Amino acid sequence: MEKQQEHTDLEKELIQRAQKGNTIAAEQLYARYHNRIFSYLWRMTQNRLLAEDAAQETFFKGIKGLKNYREKGTFKSWLFKIAYNEGLRILKKERKYFWQKPVNENDNENIEVPWQSDGSPMNPTPLSDDVMIEKEQQRAMEAALARLPVKERQVVVLRIHEGLSFQEISTIMNCSINTSLGRMHNAVRRMKKMINKGAGQP
Repeated sequence: MEKQQEHTDLEKELIQRAQKGNTIAAEQLYARYHNRIFSYLWRMTQNRLLAEDAAQETFFKGIKGLKNYREKGTFKSWLFKIAYNEGLRILKKERKYFWQKPVNENDNENIEVPWQSDGSPMNPTPLSDDVMIEKEQQRAMEAALARLPVKERQVVVLRIHEGLSFQEISTIMNCSINTSLGRMHNAVRRMKKMINKGAGQP
């Protein structure tokens, strides 16, 4: 708890300094959140180049708009709202907004997560049998996640991978809490069905 408070206090200090035009503080905020924002946008767009473009635009708008940031919510949820809007903008531009390209069963082997949920790089060390099984389960979950409608996918990512509350998610996605809960319910149901089908279960 004490470390979390130190983390929050440091972040507040960085924000205040960045709001006053301190470029070093702005760079530290960028370093603090870049991997997580990129990972989120990668899952959203399913395309590394689009995710990189959206991440860069997110931080450009985020740093530029810091003067308008007020502590009504967390800085994290404020920044993820910008990222969400940028992701949607790029998906609309690419004409992928309301549909997801079908994924063939053989594509499961090609789906990789470039960053762990905390934003750190994946560790390429040799894996034990138990870890291999866990990785296969994770791969199946990522494949199912990739097939979800974009808005359902975003609720799962924001809730499970980023640990945001449904209140924060509803603010980010500009919808009601009940809508966020409903999307989460539908997403979990769809994912279970896809994973069970992939494992040969009815």
